[in-house]
Formats: sequence, C-alpha cells, structure tokens
Amino acid sequence: ELIRVLLDKNCGKKVLNVKDGTQMSPMHIAAAHDFLEGIKILTTYGFNHAVKTDRGISPLMCAVSQTNPGQSSLDMVKYMVRKLDINGINMQDKWGQTALHYASDDQWMEAAEVLLKHGRHRNISDHAGHTSLFDVVGSNTYSHYKYFWYVVAADARVKKGEDILKLLIKHRADVNLQDKDGATVLHRVVTKPDLDQQFDHYVAMFNTILAAGADVHLKV
Repeated sequence: ELIRVLLDKNCGKKVLNVKDGTQMSPMHIAAAHDFLEGIKILTTYGFNHAVKTDRGISPLMCAVSQTNPGQSSLDMVKYMVRKLDINGINMQDKWGQTALHYASDDQWMEAAEVLLKHGRHRNISDHAGHTSLFDVVGSNTYSHYKYFWYVVAADARVKKGEDILKLLIKHRADVNLQDKDGATVLHRVVTKPDLDQQFDHYVAMFNTILAAGADVHLKV
C-alpha cells in the first residue's frame, strides 16, 4: 500500500521514468528482489517493462537472475513476459545477451521454458557469437558483468546443464553455430578447464549435442 500512496502523491512522467545511479528503474529493483506485487502495482501506474539500465539490462533480465528462484519468481517471469512483445522478450543488453542467455547461464530450467515458449529466440548470439547453448556449457565470457550487488557469485549456481541443454535442443537450438573464434558448443565442452572434475557431466552433454546433429568436422 505504501507504494500506491507514494505513486498517488507523485505520479507523473518524472516518477515513471526515474532511475537510480546505475540507471535502474523501480521496475528493475522490484524484479531483482522477486517482488511480484510491486511489479503489478508499477505496471498499473504505467511503468515501462522494456526500460534498460546503462548496461542495457531489462527488468526481465533481472527477474531471471534470481539467486534462489521459487514459484513466486517463476510467476513473476510469466507475468512480465505477458506484458512484453517478442522484441521486448528478445531484448539484448550491452554485450548482446538476452534474458534466455541469463536463464541458461543461471541454469534456471523453468524460466528458460517460459522464454522459449513466448520469445522463440533460441539462436540469438551475443557479441562473442555465443548463443544460449554456449552459456549452458559455461563459455560465456560476459557473465560476471551482469550480476548486481544483490546477486550471489556465479559459482554458487546449481549445475543443471544437461536438462536445459536438452530443452534448448528440443526447441531447435542450432548445435553447429560457431562463435567469433569459430568454435561450436561441442568444441567448448571438450575444452572445459574443469573437465576432469566434471567428467561424467560433460560426457553426457557431449553425447546430447552429438545426438542432435553436431558436425564433428567443423574446425576452429
């Protein structure tokens, strides 16, 4: 109710477009803190779901970067996706990444399913030529930029790569796309620095990618 009181007293163009020092809007803050009710109130008052920070980060990207996502987090993602057109869902940040890159990098299966259903943006590449498939196998060189002061380190994320890899492939993600170095996801899997520690995990990924039609003759 406090949000409504403040908005009723100050509602206007200035308030609707207000941002903090990092160019985050109230919509970004609410999404980052898993505050669905706040998102709904802000929407009612006309706040923009497609607004970006100085790094090109959208509220939806904040929403899919939850540290411990639960059902309320997923409900928020579903709500926000319904308020965006396909361009808003496929919006890219400063590094060319979409919300699907974020969800894939965080290995949040349920959020990725929602984005794939509504956005159909499985093969969008970032500025390094990485699609969401590359993020699943951990080859994203930009992931450390997109975490804010209230998000835990990337190392704390749960490894659910095999399932989300299968999900992306089910939605026709291209396993033969090459990044700026000419590498495919197959190259990235077999050159992982922690291959010895996660051998079974990466072998399962390798077999999944191979079964999806990966071309073993592509060269870097």
